[in-house]
Amino acid sequence: MKTQRYTLHGHWLQTSTATGRLSMEDPNLQCVEHMVEFKIDSNEKEGDDSDMELYKVNPCYFFIPTQLECGPDDARDKIQSFKRSFPGVASWLKDVVAICHKKGYVETLMGRKRFLAKVKFGNSEEKSKAQRQAVNSICQGSAADIIKAAMITIHVVIGEGVD
Repeated sequence: MKTQRYTLHGHWLQTSTATGRLSMEDPNLQCVEHMVEFKIDSNEKEGDDSDMELYKVNPCYFFIPTQLECGPDDARDKIQSFKRSFPGVASWLKDVVAICHKKGYVETLMGRKRFLAKVKFGNSEEKSKAQRQAVNSICQGSAADIIKAAMITIHVVIGEGVD
């Protein structure tokens, strides 16, 4: 019996995301494990829309209970406990938002800028999103900068050994 093997080769993209992280397409093999379909069945829904309103204010309150397999109240307690345990994180988050509001952009550790005008000029939902993007851009963007610098260094080192 002959076994067939198939190999998928995606295309890596180095400049397609706002934060600078590497992404993949054709096919996007990065999200294979995370392909989840969310459905809200209005027939099964009970109560009011307070959970959805809470999500609009802070998506963490929606995703964290799902990830931790706990209720929203327990998730809120865990978030508050984390903030009490690591007060420097909360102050850093506030500083990032303040700097972004003042300058209109944030910078990665290597100085790459991401402009977020809606942090000043958007409606409340757009401002909240821009604030989350500001924090994410610094974290994810700095990680991307470090990875890309390491890739360049590795390429140079490997290239020196090839004659």
